[in-house]
Amino acid sequence: ELVMDLARDEPRPAHEAERVARLQRGLRAYAFLRDQHGERVAALRTRIEEFARDLEAEGMTLAQLSRSYPAAVVLRFAAREGLSILLGLPLALIGMILHAIPYRLTAAVVRLMNRTDEEEATDKIAAGFLFFPLAWIAEGFMVYALGGGRMLAVFLVTLVPSGFFALAWRERLHRAGREGLAFARYAADPGRPRRLAARHRELAAELAELLRLAPDA
Repeated sequence: ELVMDLARDEPRPAHEAERVARLQRGLRAYAFLRDQHGERVAALRTRIEEFARDLEAEGMTLAQLSRSYPAAVVLRFAAREGLSILLGLPLALIGMILHAIPYRLTAAVVRLMNRTDEEEATDKIAAGFLFFPLAWIAEGFMVYALGGGRMLAVFLVTLVPSGFFALAWRERLHRAGREGLAFARYAADPGRPRRLAARHRELAAELAELLRLAPDA
């Protein structure tokens, strides 16, 4: 993803066929450069990986490198996100509670299988299709036994929406935390993002220069 961002000067493809064609050109260019300029490609790859690790260690994203953090903007962001997170907490908790058991079971089973990342993604889908419906059925019986048909109807109506809302709420919480950490680091050392941004521009320029050596890049 970082390499794709470094080469982001090209406009985004409008259609899937164009995206696939661009990806194929990129793979051909990489194969050519690896064969003809292997040492230079390896050195650039090492620098990109180091930059990615440093960026992750700073808790920042590429988009944040070009941002400034005026106090008024930070206060508005904190007020808006804080209020949204606080108001959404009850429904998010409902979604987490309803889906906690199948989520944990799926994660535990996939972890025990010790597979590659690609296989793990497939295993999560397969395990989810098994554990989530079973858990929902068991929870439905419990709700009906405790509250009757009306409570079961409420459970069924809120089951799926609450799950999606919980995921969105957690993502919003994570994003707010990430932005807060970026602001804290920026406040502690305003020059740090600028130094990372300078490295990013250097890598982008070197990558563009390297790509010009490849035919049909």
